[in-house]
Amino acid sequence: MHVLRPNDPTTLRLLARAGVPESRLLRPIITMVEDHMLIHEQDIRAITEQLGASPDYYWYHDFKRVEGWETFLEDAARPREGEEGTVTEDTVLVMNGGAHWSRHELSMLPDGESDEEEQSRVVATYKQMINLIMSRLSPIPQLSVIYRATSPGHPNCNLLTVPYRSLQAAQLGERNLVERLISTMPDEQWRTFRKRWDWDLFAVHNALWEREIASREEGMGGGGVKWIFMDVWDQALQRPDAHTEPGTDCLHWNLPGIFEQWTDQIYHILFLERERKKAKAV
Repeated sequence: MHVLRPNDPTTLRLLARAGVPESRLLRPIITMVEDHMLIHEQDIRAITEQLGASPDYYWYHDFKRVEGWETFLEDAARPREGEEGTVTEDTVLVMNGGAHWSRHELSMLPDGESDEEEQSRVVATYKQMINLIMSRLSPIPQLSVIYRATSPGHPNCNLLTVPYRSLQAAQLGERNLVERLISTMPDEQWRTFRKRWDWDLFAVHNALWEREIASREEGMGGGGVKWIFMDVWDQALQRPDAHTEPGTDCLHWNLPGIFEQWTDQIYHILFLERERKKAKAV
């Protein structure tokens, strides 16, 4: 959590610019909540059992979770007495949940006769997760949700020490994702293990979020929440050089690098939303 120090000159300037009372300082201005799957064990069990998972499945997973994060968010967004006319901007949630939704993590799902059949079950669980999250968050008033798309992994990031020169070059260089992901594995067991990471489903899952958010932007049941899809795929695809541990970890990102780009993009989205509200008020 990040809070502003009362009476600090910078804090006082921010208060004056925002036009909010000092009571707003009693609450954090930024809070990070790390929940890898966005929904919890009981939800995942209910969804996967519909798709053939055993109800006796032993839950060994050690996902980072925050029980009741949706309730925390609802409380953070609710108007406070005495601030109704001043604290009027939306609480903003920047959210992602994609990289952990795979056959590797959802190992309770039954085996299929092909990779395609097994992956179709993962996609089905992901759709239900999206529906759950949207149904739980949509009634919250004065809330904007920016869903940040899941970014791509680069299987051979250790071989690429500079960014691609263009998006077209990145798309060409990052073809045959699964084949390159498993190409250095010593045997079929390891190749199967890596395939089950399902990096090739990231774009599929992003498309599901984008479609659902677009439907709410068109007035198809968005409730009290403003939903925004933040697409980072093309820019991230061009940065195979920016991963945490090239050769070992070609999925997570090094700091600051691409995170600074995403931060700028969030600011740009918020600026455009403010301008849109101004234009609507005229």
